[in-house]
Amino acid sequence: MEYMEGCLQKKLEKDKKKMNEKFILITLIYAIVMGCAQIVLSKASIEIGDNLKENTLFFSIIKSYWLIIGTLIYIFATLFWLWILYNLDIRFAYPIASISVIVASLIQSYLSKSFPGKEFWIGLSLICVGLSMVINSKIN
Repeated sequence: MEYMEGCLQKKLEKDKKKMNEKFILITLIYAIVMGCAQIVLSKASIEIGDNLKENTLFFSIIKSYWLIIGTLIYIFATLFWLWILYNLDIRFAYPIASISVIVASLIQSYLSKSFPGKEFWIGLSLICVGLSMVINSKIN
């Protein structure tokens, strides 16, 4: 009987680890979506600023296609985030979701063809080291 309980316990632990890995991956996807949303909203701010030359602030905002797209992404991402929080402890989900900062920085660097100096890369590397520690603590 003890043997069967031990086997069952090992299976439950294996299933739990697989489930944690699944939700960590889903949270990483969320972070990528949020990083892209930041780029879209950055484009919206430029578009709104350009529209201000010809329109009032109100009309500049409602004419911004980038803002509409960014808002829709945020609505989707908020629903996605609520589902993630239902399934994964915020102590682990939130640091993983902060990868969106890295994603947005890398995408913007690529789009602008302007890459920051070594301090920037050291900082991003430290964030990645910290995130890997958080992820490993959740999986193990």
